[in-house]
Amino acid sequence: MVSQQQKWWFSGIALFACSILFTAASDVSTYGSTLVWPTPNTAFLNGEHPEHYLQPTSSGRLASADWGCTRNGGSRFHEGVDLKSVQRSPDGRSLDAIGSIAAGVVAHVSRTTQHSNYGKYVVISHVGQGLEWVSLYAHLEQIADSIRPGVRVRAGDVLGTMGNSSSNIPIPVANAHLHLEIGVRLNSKFDSWYALQGFETRNWHGSWNGMNLLGLHPLEFFNYYLDHPGAPFFAYFLTEPVSFECWIHFEKRPDFLERNPVFLRGQPAPAGPSWYRVGFTWYGMPVEWIPAEASTLDRRLDPDAVHVHQLRHEKPCRNWIDESPAGLVPTSLLLRHIELLKTH
Repeated sequence: MVSQQQKWWFSGIALFACSILFTAASDVSTYGSTLVWPTPNTAFLNGEHPEHYLQPTSSGRLASADWGCTRNGGSRFHEGVDLKSVQRSPDGRSLDAIGSIAAGVVAHVSRTTQHSNYGKYVVISHVGQGLEWVSLYAHLEQIADSIRPGVRVRAGDVLGTMGNSSSNIPIPVANAHLHLEIGVRLNSKFDSWYALQGFETRNWHGSWNGMNLLGLHPLEFFNYYLDHPGAPFFAYFLTEPVSFECWIHFEKRPDFLERNPVFLRGQPAPAGPSWYRVGFTWYGMPVEWIPAEASTLDRRLDPDAVHVHQLRHEKPCRNWIDESPAGLVPTSLLLRHIELLKTH
């Protein structure tokens, strides 16, 4: 549901104009546009069949390169899309230059393959108009020397070269690709949460760890701006439908909402302890936050628990809600997800 305030934002899109630059990142010569395709392969922009721009896994299944419940027979969520190479060296290695899809700031650079399943990867933070969103570029062969945390990049600036790097997922040279994610950072205090989990693996990536990044469908994101060439970046995020809602009590104003006030419905809650009815997409992005007066809630609600308010649908690779004799209850996946959102 789009609020009157959001409709006003949409009507003012000329103030936040953005458009897709119909060219490859390595060929960009002007930087006035704010959204560009990240590889030299223009097949997607030309409306060609996905086989011309998606790189499947060794299974050969084209769907395995797409976003969503596309891995392990539909039981495993793939957070991004895998874009294929079109430029090769004589020995078969990818030469495709990878460019930033939009202007932003380099948030994280991981140059050591062994530190992540992403291999060598770069995260760009894009902040503005009440939204902090991120784009992630993984499995790179090389990262440009100029790409360092804090560096500002323009749409189309080259970040590195497509590759097949990964810490423990063997990717054949012939299957070199760009794993592209577009989404949000759940909590800027992720390090605090991670330190309490007892994980054996060191967190090399701060709050830009993949566990803390939640990706939406990159191809639908691009399609939206092909169809709405003047829309602001937050517009697509506001089209994502709510799958389930929970009553959640926060001791402090949520970090996620501080960074992403575009998802707030109504007036902000007090800075101290407060309740929110939070609406999540089926893949877990909290896209609707409605503050609630404690006096209007059922007094039996436990502030330390998660109370499922409504379930509309789920997908097989994201099981957030279980049904019990007592009603709808959160799964361990959802409890951990919300624990991370509540960390301060």
